[in-house]
Amino acid sequence: MTPLQFITFNSKQYPIHETIGGASLWIRPLAQYYCVGTGLDIGYSKEKWMLPGAIGIEPSIDPHFDAMRLPKGQFDYIHSSHCLEHVKENVYNVLDYWLSKIKVGGILFLYLPHKDQEYWHPENNRKHVHQFQPGQIGGYLEKLGHKVWESGCDWNHSFVVVAEKCEQQHLMVTSEKGATDITHSKTIPYSGDTKEYDGSQEHYNLIKGNL
Repeated sequence: MTPLQFITFNSKQYPIHETIGGASLWIRPLAQYYCVGTGLDIGYSKEKWMLPGAIGIEPSIDPHFDAMRLPKGQFDYIHSSHCLEHVKENVYNVLDYWLSKIKVGGILFLYLPHKDQEYWHPENNRKHVHQFQPGQIGGYLEKLGHKVWESGCDWNHSFVVVAEKCEQQHLMVTSEKGATDITHSKTIPYSGDTKEYDGSQEHYNLIKGNL
Protein backbone atom coordinates (compact mmCIF):
# COMPACT_ATOMS: atom_id res chain seq x y z
CA MET A 1 0.00 0.00 0.00
CA THR A 2 1.09 3.57 -0.66
CA PRO A 3 0.46 5.85 2.31
CA LEU A 4 -1.15 9.25 1.77
CA GLN A 5 1.49 11.83 2.67
CA PHE A 6 1.78 15.59 2.37
CA ILE A 7 4.37 18.34 2.39
CA THR A 8 3.72 21.73 3.91
CA PHE A 9 4.90 24.94 2.25
CA ASN A 10 3.79 28.46 3.22
CA SER A 11 1.21 26.87 5.53
CA LYS A 12 -0.35 24.97 2.60
CA GLN A 13 -0.39 21.22 2.16
CA TYR A 14 0.47 19.48 -1.10
CA PRO A 15 0.42 15.73 -1.81
CA ILE A 16 3.88 14.23 -1.72
CA HIS A 17 3.56 12.78 -5.24
CA GLU A 18 4.17 16.33 -6.53
CA THR A 19 7.74 16.15 -5.20
CA ILE A 20 8.94 12.91 -6.78
CA GLY A 21 9.14 13.91 -10.45
CA GLY A 22 7.63 12.07 -13.38
CA ALA A 23 4.80 14.56 -13.87
CA SER A 24 4.33 13.28 -17.42
CA LEU A 25 2.99 9.97 -16.06
CA TRP A 26 -0.08 11.71 -14.67
CA ILE A 27 -1.13 12.96 -18.10
CA ARG A 28 0.18 10.17 -20.33
CA PRO A 29 -3.16 8.76 -21.62
CA LEU A 30 -4.18 12.19 -22.93
CA ALA A 31 -0.70 12.78 -24.36
CA GLN A 32 -0.79 9.47 -26.23
CA TYR A 33 -4.21 10.33 -27.65
CA TYR A 34 -2.90 13.52 -29.28
CA CYS A 35 0.77 12.71 -29.88
CA VAL A 36 0.61 10.31 -32.82
CA GLY A 37 3.23 9.71 -35.50
CA THR A 38 6.86 10.78 -35.32
CA GLY A 39 7.57 13.33 -32.63
CA LEU A 40 9.79 14.65 -29.88
CA ASP A 41 9.59 14.55 -26.10
CA ILE A 42 11.58 17.55 -24.89
CA GLY A 43 13.01 17.54 -21.37
CA TYR A 44 11.79 14.09 -20.27
CA SER A 45 14.52 13.87 -17.57
CA LYS A 46 14.51 10.06 -17.16
CA GLU A 47 13.96 7.25 -19.66
CA LYS A 48 11.07 5.81 -17.65
CA TRP A 49 9.23 9.13 -17.90
CA MET A 50 9.66 9.61 -21.68
CA LEU A 51 6.56 9.42 -23.86
CA PRO A 52 6.57 5.95 -25.46
CA GLY A 53 7.52 6.05 -29.14
CA ALA A 54 8.86 9.61 -29.00
CA ILE A 55 12.36 10.77 -29.87
CA GLY A 56 13.77 11.94 -26.57
CA ILE A 57 15.45 15.33 -26.18
CA GLU A 58 17.24 15.45 -22.84
CA PRO A 59 20.62 17.24 -22.70
CA SER A 60 21.59 15.52 -19.44
CA ILE A 61 21.48 12.23 -21.39
CA ASP A 62 22.44 13.39 -24.91
CA PRO A 63 24.09 16.84 -24.97
CA HIS A 64 23.86 17.08 -28.77
CA PHE A 65 20.29 18.39 -28.51
CA ASP A 66 18.31 20.63 -26.20
CA ALA A 67 15.16 22.78 -26.20
CA MET A 68 16.65 25.27 -28.68
CA ARG A 69 18.68 22.78 -30.70
CA LEU A 70 16.41 20.08 -32.10
CA PRO A 71 16.99 17.46 -34.82
CA LYS A 72 16.55 18.56 -38.43
CA GLY A 73 13.21 18.17 -40.10
CA GLN A 74 9.62 18.65 -39.02
CA PHE A 75 7.58 16.39 -36.78
CA ASP A 76 4.00 15.30 -36.19
CA TYR A 77 4.12 16.48 -32.59
CA ILE A 78 6.22 17.93 -29.80
CA HIS A 79 5.48 16.78 -26.27
CA SER A 80 7.00 18.50 -23.26
CA SER A 81 6.12 17.96 -19.60
CA HIS A 82 7.35 20.25 -16.82
CA CYS A 83 10.25 21.45 -18.95
CA LEU A 84 9.32 24.89 -20.28
CA GLU A 85 9.61 26.50 -16.83
CA HIS A 86 13.28 25.44 -16.73
CA VAL A 87 14.34 26.84 -20.12
CA LYS A 88 16.45 29.97 -19.76
CA GLU A 89 15.54 31.38 -23.19
CA ASN A 90 12.60 33.73 -23.67
CA VAL A 91 9.56 31.44 -23.48
CA TYR A 92 7.98 32.91 -26.61
CA ASN A 93 11.15 32.39 -28.65
CA VAL A 94 11.12 28.78 -27.47
CA LEU A 95 7.49 28.30 -28.48
CA ASP A 96 8.13 29.90 -31.87
CA TYR A 97 11.06 27.59 -32.50
CA TRP A 98 9.14 24.49 -31.41
CA LEU A 99 6.26 25.45 -33.70
CA SER A 100 8.69 25.76 -36.59
CA LYS A 101 9.61 22.10 -36.04
CA ILE A 102 6.00 20.86 -36.21
CA LYS A 103 4.18 20.05 -39.44
CA VAL A 104 0.99 21.90 -40.30
CA GLY A 105 -1.76 19.92 -38.60
CA GLY A 106 0.69 18.63 -36.00
CA ILE A 107 0.38 18.93 -32.24
CA LEU A 108 2.21 20.88 -29.56
CA PHE A 109 1.41 19.19 -26.23
CA LEU A 110 2.55 21.01 -23.09
CA TYR A 111 2.09 19.97 -19.47
CA LEU A 112 2.96 22.88 -17.20
CA PRO A 113 3.08 23.67 -13.47
CA HIS A 114 0.09 25.67 -12.24
CA LYS A 115 0.65 28.88 -10.30
CA ASP A 116 -1.43 27.56 -7.37
CA GLN A 117 1.51 25.34 -6.40
CA GLU A 118 3.56 27.99 -4.60
CA TYR A 119 6.66 25.86 -4.15
CA TRP A 120 7.08 25.82 -7.94
CA HIS A 121 7.23 29.63 -8.21
CA PRO A 122 10.69 30.75 -9.38
CA GLU A 123 11.31 32.73 -6.18
CA ASN A 124 10.82 29.52 -4.17
CA ASN A 125 12.23 26.90 -6.52
CA ARG A 126 15.35 28.26 -8.19
CA LYS A 127 15.36 25.47 -10.77
CA HIS A 128 12.32 27.20 -12.29
CA VAL A 129 12.98 30.25 -14.44
CA HIS A 130 9.37 30.91 -15.49
CA GLN A 131 5.92 30.86 -13.94
CA PHE A 132 2.83 30.54 -16.12
CA GLN A 133 -0.58 32.10 -15.69
CA PRO A 134 -3.69 30.31 -16.98
CA GLY A 135 -4.36 31.50 -20.50
CA GLN A 136 -0.86 32.89 -20.98
CA ILE A 137 0.60 30.19 -23.22
CA GLY A 138 -2.69 29.19 -24.81
CA GLY A 139 -3.54 32.82 -25.48
CA TYR A 140 -0.23 33.39 -27.22
CA LEU A 141 -0.67 30.34 -29.44
CA GLU A 142 -4.20 31.43 -30.33
CA LYS A 143 -2.92 34.85 -31.37
CA LEU A 144 -0.62 33.08 -33.81
CA GLY A 145 -3.69 31.51 -35.39
CA HIS A 146 -3.47 27.97 -34.01
CA LYS A 147 -6.26 25.82 -32.58
CA VAL A 148 -5.82 25.62 -28.81
CA TRP A 149 -7.35 23.77 -25.86
CA GLU A 150 -6.21 24.48 -22.32
CA SER A 151 -7.25 22.57 -19.21
CA GLY A 152 -7.72 23.85 -15.70
CA CYS A 153 -5.59 22.92 -12.69
CA ASP A 154 -5.46 19.14 -12.19
CA TRP A 155 -4.68 16.76 -9.31
CA ASN A 156 -0.96 17.34 -9.85
CA HIS A 157 -1.25 21.15 -9.64
CA SER A 158 -0.51 21.27 -13.36
CA PHE A 159 -2.37 22.09 -16.56
CA VAL A 160 -2.34 21.06 -20.20
CA VAL A 161 -2.06 23.17 -23.34
CA VAL A 162 -2.74 21.37 -26.62
CA ALA A 163 -2.26 23.32 -29.85
CA GLU A 164 -2.83 22.14 -33.41
CA LYS A 165 -0.53 23.98 -35.79
CA CYS A 166 -2.47 25.84 -38.47
CA GLU A 167 -1.28 27.19 -41.82
CA GLN A 168 -1.17 30.86 -40.87
CA GLN A 169 1.33 31.57 -38.15
CA HIS A 170 3.73 34.35 -37.32
CA LEU A 171 6.97 33.32 -35.66
CA MET A 172 8.68 36.26 -33.98
CA VAL A 173 12.32 36.45 -32.99
CA THR A 174 13.07 39.40 -30.74
CA SER A 175 16.27 41.19 -29.79
CA GLU A 176 17.35 44.58 -28.56
CA LYS A 177 17.06 45.76 -32.18
CA GLY A 178 13.38 44.90 -32.37
CA ALA A 179 11.21 42.04 -33.58
CA THR A 180 11.42 40.16 -36.85
CA ASP A 181 8.65 38.01 -38.32
CA ILE A 182 10.18 34.68 -39.35
CA THR A 183 6.94 33.04 -40.40
CA HIS A 184 7.72 29.58 -41.75
CA SER A 185 8.04 29.53 -45.55
CA LYS A 186 7.70 33.30 -45.77
CA THR A 187 10.31 35.52 -47.44
CA ILE A 188 11.68 38.04 -44.96
CA PRO A 189 14.27 40.83 -45.09
CA TYR A 190 17.19 41.19 -42.74
CA SER A 191 20.62 42.85 -42.84
CA GLY A 192 19.88 44.35 -46.25
CA ASP A 193 19.24 40.96 -47.80
CA THR A 194 16.23 38.70 -48.37
CA LYS A 195 16.20 35.11 -47.19
CA GLU A 196 13.58 32.44 -46.69
CA TYR A 197 13.23 30.84 -43.28
CA ASP A 198 13.58 27.09 -43.77
CA GLY A 199 12.64 26.00 -40.23
CA SER A 200 16.13 24.80 -39.33
CA GLN A 201 18.00 25.60 -36.13
CA GLU A 202 20.93 26.90 -38.18
CA HIS A 203 18.76 29.36 -40.09
CA TYR A 204 16.99 30.41 -36.89
CA ASN A 205 20.36 31.25 -35.32
CA LEU A 206 21.45 33.10 -38.49
CA ILE A 207 18.32 35.23 -38.49
CA LYS A 208 18.51 35.92 -34.76
CA GLY A 209 22.18 36.84 -35.00
CA ASN A 210 21.45 39.43 -37.68
CA LEU A 211 18.62 41.20 -35.88
